[in-house]
Amino acid sequence: YNNLNINSNSNSNSDKCVKNDDIYSTEYDFNIPEKYLNSDSKIIKSTNSKGKIINIYDDNKKEIIFQSGVRKEIFEDGFQIVHFMNGDKKLNYTNGKMVYFFHDAKTVQTNLNNGIQVFKFNNGQIERHFPDNTKQICFPDGTQRFIKDDGSEETYYANGSIQ
Repeated sequence: YNNLNINSNSNSNSDKCVKNDDIYSTEYDFNIPEKYLNSDSKIIKSTNSKGKIINIYDDNKKEIIFQSGVRKEIFEDGFQIVHFMNGDKKLNYTNGKMVYFFHDAKTVQTNLNNGIQVFKFNNGQIERHFPDNTKQICFPDGTQRFIKDDGSEETYYANGSIQ
């Protein structure tokens, strides 16, 4: 990505997977905002149309239950939660951010509206994929790998060696 200096002479903290880096931000965790949880709202209208059930609640939340069992909640402000049958969940924010939780893999994918994708894996590995096809991979042991758009790679090991 344009703001990453990916070369063997680079020692700036912006190039490293340091714990205070935004890659470790909770912005990339799967957390449903509190205001969308535990609603005491009541269904005021329910329809069954073309194989899906549409419920409208007194707080203006809309719920669509598809034949497949997938359930989509659309809140008055446009925020959406999709509940998949396999346990996966997807959050769609009004600013274009999308967060997807892969239940079986315990992995979170965050797509930002600037084209950057952040993946947080269950084993602690974190990856950033940039619109220009470059990637930054941070491993739990402190090793980091940069993959350039031409496919070449540079790896910085926690012990300071570079490959």
